[in-house]
Amino acid sequence: NPTAAFEGNGGTGFGGTIGESSLYVWNDDTRYYFQMNTGSGIIGDDDVIVMYLHNGSDGRGFIDSEVNDQADNNRRAISRAGDNSNTIQLPDVFEATHAVAIANNFGGLWQIPAEGAVGNDGLVFISEVGNPSTQDAEMFTFSFNSSDIGDVDEFGFLITYLNGTNGFMSNEGYGRGFPVENVGSEFLRITSFFTYPDGEEIENIIPEPGEVVLLSPENEESDVPRPVEFLWEAATDAQSYNVEIQQLGITVPVVADTSGVTGTSLVMGSLEPLTEYRWRVQGVNEGVTGPWSDFRTFTTGDDLPNAPVLLTPSNASTNVPANLVVFEWEEVSNATSYEFQLTSQSSANMRQSDPSAFTNVDIVDVEGTSIIIDDLDNDTQYIWRVRAVNDAGAGNWSQTFLFRTVVAAPGVVGTVSPENGATNLPVPTEFTWNEVPTADSYRIQVGTSTTFAVSFDSTGVQGTSFVLPGLDRETTYYWRMQAINAGGVSSWSEVKSFTTIQAPPGEVTIVSPEFNEEVALPISLVWNTADNADSYEVQVATLPNFVNIVFEETSSDTTASITELDVPWQYHWRIRAVNSGGAGPWTTSRFNAVSETSADGEGEIPTEIVLHQNYPNPFNPTTTIPYGLPQDSHVTLEIFTVDGRRVATLVNQTQSAGYHNAVFNASGLASGMYIYRLQTESIQITRHLMVIK
Repeated sequence: NPTAAFEGNGGTGFGGTIGESSLYVWNDDTRYYFQMNTGSGIIGDDDVIVMYLHNGSDGRGFIDSEVNDQADNNRRAISRAGDNSNTIQLPDVFEATHAVAIANNFGGLWQIPAEGAVGNDGLVFISEVGNPSTQDAEMFTFSFNSSDIGDVDEFGFLITYLNGTNGFMSNEGYGRGFPVENVGSEFLRITSFFTYPDGEEIENIIPEPGEVVLLSPENEESDVPRPVEFLWEAATDAQSYNVEIQQLGITVPVVADTSGVTGTSLVMGSLEPLTEYRWRVQGVNEGVTGPWSDFRTFTTGDDLPNAPVLLTPSNASTNVPANLVVFEWEEVSNATSYEFQLTSQSSANMRQSDPSAFTNVDIVDVEGTSIIIDDLDNDTQYIWRVRAVNDAGAGNWSQTFLFRTVVAAPGVVGTVSPENGATNLPVPTEFTWNEVPTADSYRIQVGTSTTFAVSFDSTGVQGTSFVLPGLDRETTYYWRMQAINAGGVSSWSEVKSFTTIQAPPGEVTIVSPEFNEEVALPISLVWNTADNADSYEVQVATLPNFVNIVFEETSSDTTASITELDVPWQYHWRIRAVNSGGAGPWTTSRFNAVSETSADGEGEIPTEIVLHQNYPNPFNPTTTIPYGLPQDSHVTLEIFTVDGRRVATLVNQTQSAGYHNAVFNASGLASGMYIYRLQTESIQITRHLMVIK
């Protein structure tokens, strides 16, 4: 324990710039001990604290008045001379007996020779006091032999603070009294002046702090949450505390030995989970330590569990069934249970990552890693999250996942046609229905019974109509529909029935004229009755593709009469049967229409020269060209190409009045259009014919 203590404070020079500083002095039979404490963070790398000792009672023996004369240029009492601990400069007049300089890389006890003016290198180095840099420039402790000071009853002390290499300057002399204030330049900070052991500044001996009472963690407490907060009651006369924490069961048990704790609590975040520790605290009063408290043991709790990894429904998933949603996440190793939150997202909180979206949302406790919910709304966006829980508490929430439930299953389809009981429906048959707004597609079934055991069944039908080919004629069918979307399938629509139309008639058999027969007007077309025929359609044309129809009739009988046609001419004709089920296939033939009298010179005489169209036309390879003369005439009948080249002469002679036929064989000619010309003494007539091979 110190023999004397000198406390610095704001009201004395011992406080001031250096802060709440203090000096403790004590001795035994052989040594003097000094401990100096400075304010926190005061001494820099280039700063020096100097303590002077003198053994006289006169303050002028401490610092000569000439040193402090305003007119004297020698105002530097002491300054550093680099980092060499064997060299220090003094002014010409200095009467102190010893100086102790404490600084980084600079410190020791120095003796000043009795001769007064000493000049450079005048101090004699006696002993080192340690490197204060190892003590964080906060507290300096040193001692030296009593013989180094001499046999004296009283010491005088002056402690000063030097800033950097600028030393210090003083503007006043000092007697035994304490300086009223700090004076001098910005580099001078006078701290205190006092004597030992009976000086005017000697204060009370520092009391030893009382025993600390521990509060928390309590003895043998378990599951102590981390970081651990240590609490204790304030001990009497304690200005700070030392805290020791030991881990039990290991070779080097001390895990924390913390000194200088100024409050009555300490938070330690470095302790391991599920580990047994013990701890104790002692009070400290200006370097005087009190007794340690008893040890208390405790066991730390587990780590808070990590945030779970969500699995299903996956983030941003759609068409999730609203009536059965299985929420799953990965297991967290140290979790004992989980907490689950689910909420729908409105337009006001559509930000998935916004934690406020879960404000006022119930937390559901879950034992395993899944939960099933079966009553969500359709076509609704939800967000969900999970956190793990153990004895240490609840961990962080997982990432928030978003999903949308499937739309509700569509309503029942309203079918339109065929109407129930409809008959004579054409084949293929068209089915129509009303649109179901939420339907993505439709399913249609058509069968011959209401059980639809054997039926046409098509899914994925788009739109509101469907044409079904392949139904049997004169058959009763039943049909029904369903609407489909991602949410499911609607109930079946009403079952409706309909009957298809009868089959069209069969092919018609022609009776007369026979194929390529010559017939004179009027001409009767005759055919046999076809099965299931209600009527017959007859067409006559000059070309086989029937693009130039010259006669057309619908008949309920099996005959048709033609009274007017150009003759002589070859004609193509066809016939088909018709009923409510449609028309049968065409039956095709041809005939050659001629005048009533053959053109061989017998019969009536024409009133003018005539040249008829050849028949058949087109032809291959032969055709007949009819012509008539009103009187005996010299006749030339020739064939030409369309560019005027003659290719055949059929007649070149005088012929009698009447009708004549000339046969032309085109076997040696190419397919194409040709011109035939009839010429007499009085007229020239031309027509065209077509050779097709």
